[in-house]
Amino acid sequence: MLFESRYVSGKAAGQVALDLALQRYPALVYGRNPAKGQLPPIFGFHSVRAEPFEALLRFLAENEYRTLSCDEYLDFQKNGVPPEATRSLLLTFDDGMGQVWSIAWPLLRKYGMHAVVFLIPGLIDDGEGEGPTLEDVWAGRSTLDEVESRDASESPLATWNEVRVMDESGVIDFQAHTLSHNLVFTDSQIRGYVHPKLVRSVHPNRLTMWEDRRSAYRVQPRLGLPVYAAAPRMSDSLHVPDDPELREVCTSFVVQNGGSRFFEAEGWQEKLDRLVEEQRRKSMWKTRVESEPESSEQRCDAIRRDLEETKATIEAKIPGKTVKHLAYPWGIGSEDAVRISRELGYESNHWGRVAGRVANFQGGDPFLLARIGEDFVPLLRGRGRKTVWDVVRKKLRKNVGRWAT
Repeated sequence: MLFESRYVSGKAAGQVALDLALQRYPALVYGRNPAKGQLPPIFGFHSVRAEPFEALLRFLAENEYRTLSCDEYLDFQKNGVPPEATRSLLLTFDDGMGQVWSIAWPLLRKYGMHAVVFLIPGLIDDGEGEGPTLEDVWAGRSTLDEVESRDASESPLATWNEVRVMDESGVIDFQAHTLSHNLVFTDSQIRGYVHPKLVRSVHPNRLTMWEDRRSAYRVQPRLGLPVYAAAPRMSDSLHVPDDPELREVCTSFVVQNGGSRFFEAEGWQEKLDRLVEEQRRKSMWKTRVESEPESSEQRCDAIRRDLEETKATIEAKIPGKTVKHLAYPWGIGSEDAVRISRELGYESNHWGRVAGRVANFQGGDPFLLARIGEDFVPLLRGRGRKTVWDVVRKKLRKNVGRWAT
């Protein structure tokens, strides 16, 4: 079983509905001014499409909302929100997808807005030249389909060259989202095998446990690889290494028996299960020794290396940049990750839901900042706002679509 983000599960949809009903979200989401001490909401995006994202920015501009930087947000948390800043918010993007360059950046400039993008520096290509943006569409030099399909291309992340151009504009601030967005295996019980449908249907960020991802974003794990339970590297889970010999035995067997066609025949999983059982009998002692979990000290060392290199890489690639803010992949971290990030000079950590909390308050811990999804932006106070039930229905439709695939 691959790690499954709680943000797309039925349980998560139910939690959202409960939080909304109990009015746990920031007051602005309910069309009210924030209570004293409540900070502006932080919204989290990944990819965007031109029409709906422009509609969101137009709504914010028409209702005179101001978009903050992470530094401004921390100042509010420390010193309080001044009355003139009650219509403020923080827009964040995770991963640094190509559509940040092709769609979000030109629209943010058009409407005088700002955003923060949390990058995965270990996966970004240097790139040559710059891809087309909405400005090219407006000038008739490109098509909308070209700029909206960037995330589905072989180079779905914005390149370092594009990142530097955006950073120089002052419209987008670039911060950290860990080095490679990695997951680690957490036990040695096989839950399944990599098969063609899995590779086609699962986001690349959920296939990070087998391959070195520095060379490419689109991971293509070999067919037949055993699948184990996994968790984010920044979590408190201990990494349990998989057996490299077992990996080779399974993938070679699939190649020798037709490759992808092997999975078209009934009983393919039972055949691989029998192969695994036989291989494990042959190498029982070796498998037992090599599958012992890492120690807590080793886990902390791995987290430290990751966050240290993340910060150093971004600062080396963007002249004059100081990386001070970190967003956890999947919104999942650990007390050790918080401690280590603080020691390395980070000044804030961004999550999803934090200890049952989806709003932030003055005097709170900047290393425990809660974020909410982009679906909630249209609920903000102002002309043309949506209702809570509009958002709930949209989320339910989105999850039904995911469950059906």
